[in-house]
Amino acid sequence: MPARKRISSLKQLRLITVGLCLVFAHNAAARTWTSADGSKTFEGELTNYDATSGQVTVSMAGGKNITFAQAMLSEEDIAFLKENSSGSSGGVALKGLPEELPDPDGEEADMSQPVKVYILMGQSNMLGFGKPGPLQEAAKAGTYPYLVDEAGEWTVRKDVRNVRVMCSGNSPAKDHINDWMTIQGNIGPEIGIGHFVGHVTDAPVMILKSCIGNRSLGWDLLPPGTEAWEHGGKLQPGYRGTPDEPQGDTGGDMSRGWYAGCQYDGDVSAAKAVLENLD
Repeated sequence: MPARKRISSLKQLRLITVGLCLVFAHNAAARTWTSADGSKTFEGELTNYDATSGQVTVSMAGGKNITFAQAMLSEEDIAFLKENSSGSSGGVALKGLPEELPDPDGEEADMSQPVKVYILMGQSNMLGFGKPGPLQEAAKAGTYPYLVDEAGEWTVRKDVRNVRVMCSGNSPAKDHINDWMTIQGNIGPEIGIGHFVGHVTDAPVMILKSCIGNRSLGWDLLPPGTEAWEHGGKLQPGYRGTPDEPQGDTGGDMSRGWYAGCQYDGDVSAAKAVLENLD
């Protein structure tokens, strides 16, 4: 970002974990939802509604998300979902996210507002192996028109900063990208997410991607709190355990070799290092 800001200045830090797909929808106000038979109610914010599958995701108090079928809701709630969707098929965005984005206006965001940071973590699918050639041809033909300008060149969002860092295990990370959101080589999900988030957000946005490929979700990226478990007649390491000591705790020390969750620790540390000194 143009101005140097410490992490203490951020009023909102939002973590999005992405596997194969993420459908973004801007926050809605909390409402009272009622079950189909009218016997139960609960409070929560609608975060996503997929009209094709009928799946509804609601954020509960404390930040826990629950996903369920719309058939579990009252007719009034189902009508609310349909009225507040954009009418597109598949993952339906809430109002404020048009089906077809306009080209970026080239203006920078209002830097007097706190930066909104979206952290993307994962492995090969997150890293970015998408080839831009076919995408550019599709954009020129009218699909994803917001990605190319009138001259057929990639558009640039100057209200969204695209940052990617990568490390092996919990070793020091290297900076790979730190630029405005545009396409300069192979691409990942940050391109689509960045354009839509930037469109609906007045504040400056940073898409921060911390990931590396060829990593197992059940070993390298094993998250904290995962206990050792048995598989194939053998005890598998829990978080920070090793094959020799599956219930042990290395404390994050790689001097004796790789441990379960080593890449998770590294990716989180790399993201924190960026946030400690935003540029």
